[in-house]
Amino acid sequence: MRGDTALEEPPVVSLAAHRRLSVDVIPVSRWVVFTQGVLLAVTAGVFFLAGLWVGRSSGGSVVVRLGPCEVTGQVVAAREGGSRANATNALVMLLPAGFRPESKLDPAAVLDADGIPSDKDPTVRAVRAWGGDYVRSDARGRFRMRVPRGGDYFLLVVSARSKQGMTRPRHRDLAQLGRYFLPAVDLLEGRAYRWTQLRLDGDRALPAIELEDDE
Repeated sequence: MRGDTALEEPPVVSLAAHRRLSVDVIPVSRWVVFTQGVLLAVTAGVFFLAGLWVGRSSGGSVVVRLGPCEVTGQVVAAREGGSRANATNALVMLLPAGFRPESKLDPAAVLDADGIPSDKDPTVRAVRAWGGDYVRSDARGRFRMRVPRGGDYFLLVVSARSKQGMTRPRHRDLAQLGRYFLPAVDLLEGRAYRWTQLRLDGDRALPAIELEDDE
C-alpha cells in the first residue's frame, strides 16, 4: 500500500531550458578570455615601450660586424717645438677586450723582436689565436692589422725604444694589460705607449697615434 504522503518527483529540466542555461554561461567565459587577452596585450605594449626608452637612452644598439675587420693607422713621435716624426718599429696590437687567455705573453720576448714579425712569430700566432693581431710599424710609422670579427678590442701601441724620464704607466692600464702579459709593467716601463679601447663594427682608419719622443 502507498502511504498518505506522496513522494516528490525530482524536477524535470527540459532540453530547451538546459540550452538556455548553457547560453547564459558562455558569455561569461568569453569575457574572461577577452579580458585576459587585453591584459596580455597591454603588458606586452608596456614592455615594448620600456625597451624603446632604454634603447634610446643608451644611444641605441650597435650592429657589430660578424666578418673580418681591418684597422690601419700611423704612429708618430712628438718632438720639441711641436713637430712630429714617424715612429718606426713601434709595437702595435689589437687584443679582444672580453678574452681571458689561460697563458700570458712574456714581455721580454715581445720587446726583443726587431722589425715586422712574420706570421710564424710565436707572439703573432698567440695573439691571433686569441682573436687579435700583432704588427710593428714600418719606416713611415704605418701599420695594418686584421681581426676575424668585429667587437670590443684594446689597442696597444708601444715605442720601440726605452728612455729615462718617460711617464710612468697608469695602474689601470697595468691591471688591464695584466690579462695578457706577465709581468705587464715590464712591457711599458720607460717606454711611451698608448692603451685605449675600440669598438669595431667594420674597417677602421685610425687618426695618427702620437707617442712621447723616445730619442
